[in-house]
Amino acid sequence: MEELESHDPQKRTVLFVEMPSSPTKKNLAAAILAELKDPFAEARGHSAEVKFARVVLLLKNLGVEMLVLDEAQHLVDYRRNGAYEAADWIKSLMNETSIAFVLIGLKRTENLLLANEQLRRRFSATVAYDRFTFSANTSLHFVMLLQAIEGELPVQTISFVEPAMIKRFYLASYGLIDYLIKIVDRAVWLVQVQDLVGIELPVLAQAFEDEVWSYATEDRNPF
Repeated sequence: MEELESHDPQKRTVLFVEMPSSPTKKNLAAAILAELKDPFAEARGHSAEVKFARVVLLLKNLGVEMLVLDEAQHLVDYRRNGAYEAADWIKSLMNETSIAFVLIGLKRTENLLLANEQLRRRFSATVAYDRFTFSANTSLHFVMLLQAIEGELPVQTISFVEPAMIKRFYLASYGLIDYLIKIVDRAVWLVQVQDLVGIELPVLAQAFEDEVWSYATEDRNPF
């Protein structure tokens, strides 16, 4: 562990890690170490215990205050002992550190908490994010999201928050952030690659075809 003690890392407040599709305590530790830029993250000669110790030490050295584990449903989907060990490994890591942990995953991730009482106590607060709905009472959040996205774009664009555009974006994405981001990302790419003035309806129409529905007819394309 000497190379860790002498390492002068750049401080990181929040660490985001994508969980391996077939999680074990060893490959989960390796994934965290990789995000921590540990050059020995994939060292085959290191046992799970050594990797655990490196994770704990680097989290402290880097000043990490929150660890976000995405794709946590893999702990439920991969029904083998390795996945259960990985869940217990997370619990042990929580015990060894004083940082906040966040699990992000599909709805079935809650089954992990139902099956593991100790984890359930540690992750007592759960928040469910469903797709955005579109009504007079619920559309405000969707509009705020569109406004935030528009404000971060690196290219010129038509307004995303005009009433007609709000409806177009909702129909195109079905209220799902994934589709919405894919459409906007593609639109930005088209503008940059084709050296266009900015994002207009034809650009969004092409982005919708490219990313969501390649066989959409003109009357089925919201843009």
